[in-house]
Formats: sequence, structure tokens, C-alpha cells
Amino acid sequence: MKKQWKGERVDLDALIKRVEEFYRNQGVKTTTEHKQDTYFVYATKVFEKKPLGFLVSVRGSSDDFSVEFSSNRGRGVALISPLISMIGGGIFILDKLKVEGFYDVIESDFWAFVKEAVERSRIS
Repeated sequence: MKKQWKGERVDLDALIKRVEEFYRNQGVKTTTEHKQDTYFVYATKVFEKKPLGFLVSVRGSSDDFSVEFSSNRGRGVALISPLISMIGGGIFILDKLKVEGFYDVIESDFWAFVKEAVERSRIS
């Protein structure tokens, strides 16, 4: 998912520090990179014995920037779960649904956090 802000006058360095703090508070390890007009925050966590990954990119300038959230979440489990359950793979489905739930919570919390972080990172 990607969102755009225009005319906000936001300190992008401060915004990135807040994104890193968000992930640290979730127990997620981060690495940050800055290339030209884009910041990348790579985040990783092991959940239910599975490595999870997230990428946040912040691109643009203080007056016109976008924030994009992506993850390495696998899609399609819900589509094949009835078939897998019929052949005895119910525990596999349960584990996958727990991981999917974790991704959903992180992404939902992330966007609520970013909205507030943009407000707090405005240049006066």
C-alpha cells in the first residue's frame, strides 16, 4: 500500500527515525538506507518460527513525499485452505493464518502510526 502527502513540510529524517522506533517497539529489527531522494527501512522478525520481512520506502521531498509499505507475506493460503484441511494439513493452515494475522496487525498499526508521525515531524 502507498500513500502520498503534498504541502506538509515534513522533516523526512525525523519521520524515518519515528518509523524505526515504531518497529523497535514491535520487537522488529531494522536497517535503514538512504539513496538519493528515497529512504528504505528494512525490517525483519521471526514470528511462529517463520522469518517475516517488511519494507517501508519514503520517497520525495519534505513538501511532496510518499510512504509505501510492503511485506513478504504469502498470499493465497485462504484460497487453498479447504483442500489442505481435507488432506490433514489443518495445523499448517492454522500457522499460516496466525502469520497472516500478524501481518494484518502490523500493517494496520503502521498506517495509524504514520499518520501521527507525519503530524509530529512537521517543520515549524
